Amino acid sequence: KARPWEGTQGALHWVFQGDSRLRQLFAAIVLTFDKNNLIYRMEWWEKGEWQDIEKVHSKLQHFGKFHATMEVAHTKLPLRITFFWDPALVRFNETTIAWEEDEWQRPTTLIIGVGLHISLPQQWTYHYEGEVSAALPFWLRMLDLRPKLQQLSYNNDVIFMRIDHVQ
Repeated sequence: KARPWEGTQGALHWVFQGDSRLRQLFAAIVLTFDKNNLIYRMEWWEKGEWQDIEKVHSKLQHFGKFHATMEVAHTKLPLRITFFWDPALVRFNETTIAWEEDEWQRPTTLIIGVGLHISLPQQWTYHYEGEVSAALPFWLRMLDLRPKLQQLSYNNDVIFMRIDHVQ
């Protein structure tokens, strides 16, 4: 099948890239639409061909634990919503290069976030060396992402979801 809404002026592409919190947000937004107007595809399933969302709709309702890229398109509105499973944003630079090469892939709104997947391995560092040492890998990752995020923000909405404060 052809790419939905390719070449359509004003078509929206919302991208969620990150961990399970972003997957939950992606699923919650997708579920607000009538499932009869949605199609989806996953990079590793059904050869990446567009399918009726009915196959995965119930999994989305329970925030299924799919760990892959999933793209959803509305069949009546010029809207695509994509989720990239990338819990530590290690594929982020690679993804942005693809966006530079293919305008159709580029998001109009980008929501990214990381949290526990970067923080969890640092629990012993936190315990023995303190919070500054434990936060270092996170800060280094953010510094690495900064140039791409800044570049994307010139033409797109970029939202970074911080991890919720936990006491």
